Amino acid sequence: MKDDEMYRHPRLHKRGDTFYFRAKVPVDLVACYPGAEIKFSLRTRDRQVAWQRVQIESLRLDREFDERRKSAVQNTEPLTVVTNIDDEFIAKLKASFLRDSLDSDTDLRTSPFGEVDYELRQEHLEQQLAALRQANRTGDTSLIEGLLKVFLRSQGYELRLSDRDYRRLSLAFLQGYTKTIQSIALRDEGELVEPEVLAPSSSLLPRPIARPALAQFTWDQLFEKWRNATVRRPKTSDEFQRILKAFETFTKGMQPAEVGKRQVIDFRDHLLAEQQTSKTVDKKISILRTIFRVAVHDEFLPSDPTAGVLVAMPKTTKKPRAGFTSDELGIIFGATVFQRGAVAGRKFGPAEFWLPLIGLYTGARIEEIAQLRVREIRRHPTLGHFFHITDEGEDSAVKNESSRRRVPIHQRLLDAGLLAYAESLPDQGGYLFPTLTPDKYQRRSSSFGKAFGKFLRDELKILDRRKVFHSFRHLFKHRCRELGISEDVHDALTGHTSASEARSYGNDEYPLEPLFAAMAAFHFEGVPTPLSYAQWPK
Repeated sequence: MKDDEMYRHPRLHKRGDTFYFRAKVPVDLVACYPGAEIKFSLRTRDRQVAWQRVQIESLRLDREFDERRKSAVQNTEPLTVVTNIDDEFIAKLKASFLRDSLDSDTDLRTSPFGEVDYELRQEHLEQQLAALRQANRTGDTSLIEGLLKVFLRSQGYELRLSDRDYRRLSLAFLQGYTKTIQSIALRDEGELVEPEVLAPSSSLLPRPIARPALAQFTWDQLFEKWRNATVRRPKTSDEFQRILKAFETFTKGMQPAEVGKRQVIDFRDHLLAEQQTSKTVDKKISILRTIFRVAVHDEFLPSDPTAGVLVAMPKTTKKPRAGFTSDELGIIFGATVFQRGAVAGRKFGPAEFWLPLIGLYTGARIEEIAQLRVREIRRHPTLGHFFHITDEGEDSAVKNESSRRRVPIHQRLLDAGLLAYAESLPDQGGYLFPTLTPDKYQRRSSSFGKAFGKFLRDELKILDRRKVFHSFRHLFKHRCRELGISEDVHDALTGHTSASEARSYGNDEYPLEPLFAAMAAFHFEGVPTPLSYAQWPK
């Protein structure tokens, strides 16, 4: 398991059979710790348990980092010692945590999150809720005790309670934490969750204001503040850091606290003058806004310089992706690589034949196909063969909970000789497409995805840049609707998360019978038949 895979947490590592928590100490806090890294065992060999624990530990550690920064500030008000509690204190504690978390979530939602980011986070929330429900059932408060103490210190309080009162407070905080995660999950489902309604300002714990010296708050600290606020995918972190570095360079030596709206407007105009599209510039300003808002929310900066900075957008925009047309399918699968099995000498070999065909007849994501292993072609004793798309392999990852699924193998793929191809591979425990190699984010499909785009433009002259490998997925969904395949079935085939609450009931795996029935009914008219693997030139 590697920490920079999509499904993994950046602070979750594995050594041998045991999972560990590892976090880099922020530059401004190195003097507060014995080393530059914090590392300890999560005391489990189970990945899902480790995933649950690492999220709680990350929250606790980030609160600790905040607390250490505040304790280093001169003129900070002393902590209020709590020796006894009442219902009012408990209610205010729960409201304060809920409000703090919802405000952070509001800032997070201003970032340019796409479908991938939200579905990935949805899975994170589901796992947290599962752990919290179990904790509430058993009364086990160990998951939140560290977070409770750190959060109270961040609010200006220190606990000195009897065991009975501490137990009472811990149970109440566990309930409050559970409600917080449920509220954030409801937002992801489209529900209106207003912080001021659920946790009005009048119901919060009074807290002292403590800020670091603004002149000492650096660009590196600004980035770290954003990065440590929640789980970040390595690719997202790299993109945000690159854009922040460009803005830092543009400001010519100014510190974050010195930057104002004027500098952001000038940066916007500079990017537009470089002929960058309005959409690109808007995304970059939105990324800066997301980074600055985290620092403002946590009182490390007095204001957000990006506030009110807009980018004029064209009145109409094209969809970023579109499905292939029937004519384009004819062009693609009429090419020599499919009609003659002409894969010899091509960079990715047989993958160039099979990935587009599998994409056409499964609607699977390109990375899901690229990371398939030979053993993930399985056979049901009466129904037939299917792909088992999963993250069980050490280097495998899925986009979300729904992405783990079984997809019947279409007859067209069987006729093309997919099973014979799989049986011909020397490593039956390895990848189905061993010519694909991972990039620095451990994505095996990256190079092929780019090459397929060039294949469409340069060789086939399909020039619409909205047409990419993902267009097969768009087309598969559209064709399912044309054929009258029910939404829950084609969601199960493609690994889309359904909005229906009923889908959360029943067994974990969607039954195979309706999936095989749907795949048997699925077809395209006029797609050229590819040359069978048995007839490829050897």
